[in-house]
Amino acid sequence: MLRTFVVWITFAVLTSTINGQPVDKLPRLVEYKGDIVKFTHRPLSPKEIEIYDRLLEQVTNLKFLEAKDPCEFGQNLMIRRDAISELSESPHVRLIKPLADFIRKLQPYHDRLLSKYGWQGALGGEVGILTKCADEGVIDLLIEFLGHPLREVRATALEDLQKILRLPEGYRPGQLSWVSLEDANKRKEVVKFLSDWWQKNKGKIQIYWVNAWIIY
Repeated sequence: MLRTFVVWITFAVLTSTINGQPVDKLPRLVEYKGDIVKFTHRPLSPKEIEIYDRLLEQVTNLKFLEAKDPCEFGQNLMIRRDAISELSESPHVRLIKPLADFIRKLQPYHDRLLSKYGWQGALGGEVGILTKCADEGVIDLLIEFLGHPLREVRATALEDLQKILRLPEGYRPGQLSWVSLEDANKRKEVVKFLSDWWQKNKGKIQIYWVNAWIIY
């Protein structure tokens, strides 16, 4: 499994593009010998900060909503998709706050896309980037997002929590699924229980950050 993981990361290094064009290269995990926490918490150069801020703008500024026609909408969507892909391959704790703030206000954008274009694609790819940032504060966000109004966000948050933590009995894979979170009351119950559980166990249990990078 580790060999497959390294090969996948190396492939990502060799194929880094944004919207089909080569971009200024951000570091990759393979350059840090798989040390995920060191990689995502590294000091940034001014050039790296510039690149991250540009990519964040492409992700969080939903200008494609003002597209003149479906063709332009598709082009803008591809730019955003590629920016998400690039950030996913080179996550950093700098991304946590702006992405979390954006996720919290996703619902109206999703509704506008659905009504304007009939588009039902997910706007939840940012959750996976947060998990890859490998910061303990992300756990609180993932638990919070189990109560998010968008199914895509809830489902990704639950999947990531179940990957990186050994959750209590009843909340593990095969025991709690995204379907259970369709009920608003159940969502509140789950968020409350896991929030309390995490506060009691923070710093005491292992977090398997590497699992956020493995494609199952």
